[in-house]
Amino acid sequence: MVVQDFRNAGVKIKMITGDDVFTTKAISNECGILKTYEDMLNGAVIEGMQFRNYTPQVRREKDKEICVMARSSPSDKFLMAQMMH
Repeated sequence: MVVQDFRNAGVKIKMITGDDVFTTKAISNECGILKTYEDMLNGAVIEGMQFRNYTPQVRREKDKEICVMARSSPSDKFLMAQMMH
C-alpha cells in the first residue's frame, strides 16, 4: 500500500521524526505525505519545539493542518498521539 491508499481509506497520515526539517521535508515529499510545495507553506510542517510551546488549545486547532513534525522529542510524539484520540 502507498500513502494515497491510506488517505483514500480515510486515514490521516502524520510523520513525526527527530530528523532535521530539511531531511523531513524531503522524505515526506518523496513518500507522498506532503502533497505539494504549498503544503510546506501552509502549516503542514512544524518543528517539535514550536509544537510543544503551543497551548493545548492551539495544538488541537493546528492538528488538522500539521502533517509533518521535525526535530521532535519523545514527549512531542506523545502530545501528538494524545491529541489524536
